[in-house]
Amino acid sequence: MPSKGNDIEEKFIVELLRQGNVNAFNSMFRAYGKRVFSFCYGYLKSKEDAEELVQETFIRIWESRSEIDPDYSFGGFVFTIAYRLVLNRLRKRRNEFAGNLHWARNRSKVSNETEDSVIYSDFGRLAKAAIASLPPRRKQIYRMIKEDHMTYQQVAEELNISAKTVEAQMTEALKYLRKNILLRSFPFLAILFL
Repeated sequence: MPSKGNDIEEKFIVELLRQGNVNAFNSMFRAYGKRVFSFCYGYLKSKEDAEELVQETFIRIWESRSEIDPDYSFGGFVFTIAYRLVLNRLRKRRNEFAGNLHWARNRSKVSNETEDSVIYSDFGRLAKAAIASLPPRRKQIYRMIKEDHMTYQQVAEELNISAKTVEAQMTEALKYLRKNILLRSFPFLAILFL
């Protein structure tokens, strides 16, 4: 706790500072600069940011020197300014982090949508080629069910075959398509099928 003599001396220096005395300002900077640095560093964990806020704190003190009340604690005045600057810096960091996170999420979303579109297009092309390579009767059944949205029973009646035959043909068609598309998409999987 400061002694009464130190309080009187500080009030005198503050009064000189209020009048624009540079030596008084330097004296207060020497008295409080390191403590303000430690205070800021404790919150920000960055030497550069803490040093910057020490400078900003004392710039503000110099700019508002005529408003300093020598009857109140100069230390309280200094740390109030420093604390507000620390809060502003922490808010700025939070907002930058949120902005960067938002940007990264949107960039990833756009990137994923583009990638999905390309993949979908590739699979569509592979699927068309695989369907075209089906035996004629199987291709006809597949298209009636998948493209014309007919039921197995409707296809059976139209082609004059049993519903079980339609089901068997569709099973074989789907098995062939899955294998064909998979092998064309991922050629290294051929090892599993050979």
